[in-house]
Amino acid sequence: MAERDADELDAPPGDAAGSEHATQLSSSRGGRLASLTGAGLGLSSAVLGRKLLSAVTFASKERREAALARTLEKEGRHLAEVLGRMKGASMKLGQILSADPDLVPPELADALATLQTESPPMPWPEVARILAGAWRTTPARLVGEVLAEVDETPRGAASIGQVHRAVLPDGRAVAIKVQYPGVEAALDSDLKNLRSLMRLSRVIFDKRRVEGWLAEVDTQLRAELDYLAEAENLATFSSIFEKFEDFAVPRPIGELCRKNVLVMTWLDGDKLDRAALALPIAARDDIAARMARTWIALFFHHRWLHGDPHPGNFLLMPDGRIGVLDFGATKRLPAALTDGVMQLFRHLWRGDDAGAFALMGRLGFGKEGDAQRVDPKLLGDFLRLVLTPFLHQGPFRYGAWKPHAAIKRMTLTHPSLWKLAPPEDLLPVLRVASGLKGLFTRLDASVDVRAMLEATPVPPV
Repeated sequence: MAERDADELDAPPGDAAGSEHATQLSSSRGGRLASLTGAGLGLSSAVLGRKLLSAVTFASKERREAALARTLEKEGRHLAEVLGRMKGASMKLGQILSADPDLVPPELADALATLQTESPPMPWPEVARILAGAWRTTPARLVGEVLAEVDETPRGAASIGQVHRAVLPDGRAVAIKVQYPGVEAALDSDLKNLRSLMRLSRVIFDKRRVEGWLAEVDTQLRAELDYLAEAENLATFSSIFEKFEDFAVPRPIGELCRKNVLVMTWLDGDKLDRAALALPIAARDDIAARMARTWIALFFHHRWLHGDPHPGNFLLMPDGRIGVLDFGATKRLPAALTDGVMQLFRHLWRGDDAGAFALMGRLGFGKEGDAQRVDPKLLGDFLRLVLTPFLHQGPFRYGAWKPHAAIKRMTLTHPSLWKLAPPEDLLPVLRVASGLKGLFTRLDASVDVRAMLEATPVPPV
């Protein structure tokens, strides 16, 4: 966990562990709204200004696009700075937006990507008070009574917590994840404020996707608030990942875990995408293939979902293994869903649009009666566009795939497609797929996902 990153560190106050001592994140909706509104208006106004200016000047298209890119980069850095200071739901949204390059313009995504590795940390004296409260000791006795040594400089600071490296008296190196006091109290006001921000920034963000993003932020953060639950998830996934020899998962140190403090074994490594980009393309393809193969096995065989696959939650370790971090948001999946998804792929592989259409109705896509308003052939064409990597025969090059514009054109031309909204159980699955797509796109990796799916045993259609 050298260089542990953004979302591998998440959760709120919890026990009495220092919440009355440490600086609270402000839960005032007004104060937090002012910060968000300023950032949102600045971004929207700057972009609109650039667009209006380009309409009345004779600058070339290339110069206009370069000017807009500079504006997005500058205002994006400011937005990332504001979200990083606010932490909580605000910062989580920035991380979600940056995880998939297709969600927002690349210049804005690059600026928001700093939220995966950079965030203003909580000062050590406050951290020490929280730990002392959790372990019923004093800050002065932490080292000596509970720990043999601790690095007071955090290795990562993120949306609802930060991580410090320490050594236990028995010599084991551990990561200590500490929640920011006040995150839970600020969550509801943050979500209301984020809706206001997205309305202000509709020039950048597709408003039809806003509610889905915010619902994911809400669900994910609430799942991550309890570090004792995450410790249980760690124990479960540690045993599952033992079957994947080229992966590693930290193990919880149960006697030191609290609702607002998580202690786990330390993994050495560097942020996966940064480390992988220094490798030859064949090595990047291998990393992406390992990720895809493992997440397919988790989904279809073990029926578990690791719900937060952004780059900050993966390490490339010195021995070549991939370290997997942050198990605050995991989900057990029903067999009907995982089997149904595989059957959907099989219908599409055969070109059976009618079968895919009927299956989606049984899986719960759309509200009752909506399915009749969608043409099965149109739906099949849309699914082939959205699911291209899963349907393509042979290695698929993610870096060359830019589906956003085509998807937008198709949904604007055929608004009936919005009628088949995915069932609630599938929403976190789609976000995981989007996060993995973002990672593979960054790596410019080629992966034969279809071959992996076809090799996965499934019940007959």
